[in-house]
Amino acid sequence: MKTSVIMPAYRASAYIAQALRSALDELAPGDEVIVVDDASPDDIRAIVEQVDDPRIRYRRLPRNGGAAAARNAGLAMAGGDLIQFLDDDDLWVPGRQAVVLDLMAAPSVGVVSGWVEHFLSPDMPPEARQRYVLPPPQAAVLGGSTAIRRELLERVGDFDTGLVSGEFIDLASRLMATQAGWARSDALFLRRRIHGGNHTLSRAGHGAAYLAVVRAHLQRQRGLA
Repeated sequence: MKTSVIMPAYRASAYIAQALRSALDELAPGDEVIVVDDASPDDIRAIVEQVDDPRIRYRRLPRNGGAAAARNAGLAMAGGDLIQFLDDDDLWVPGRQAVVLDLMAAPSVGVVSGWVEHFLSPDMPPEARQRYVLPPPQAAVLGGSTAIRRELLERVGDFDTGLVSGEFIDLASRLMATQAGWARSDALFLRRRIHGGNHTLSRAGHGAAYLAVVRAHLQRQRGLA
């Protein structure tokens, strides 16, 4: 089963090399990581070339469209049967891919998700670190903690580019509405880096967008009842 990992990248120069290596260390020779440069002002291409791995495919978008549009561009390029995601500042956990492939061996399983651990980036100054109280590791449906069969993604459609935030929650809600098999692992899949500039921590309009996504999800759930 070929895996395509889709990584949207924007202002990613500080962490993307480490993120890429965390995924590449887990992947087989025939797998791929698709880096979609969302018209970033920093030189993402140069960093990708320094990582120097033939499994990386790179595309730069002509204009900044946000994470949803970048992920859709990556999906259009993907050649894998299994689609996974990784943000440009987060890390896959060693052993993750073996767990995913073992659970995906069951034909009835369309989605696999695992646990997430948040961590403060080592480069954060002490005064900034004091502002955060991180939760313990937890089961969470995030882009980076989820693997999805391509055929199931094709059924539910692309990410909603009209959302300024919460686009993966919206996609996950649509996946749940298909009632496809969903395997929830107790294994740690993702280390989510907190560095103060995270999209969900800094983007204006974040709260209103999440409320809209939650309302749409509840409406779908009522329709299934």
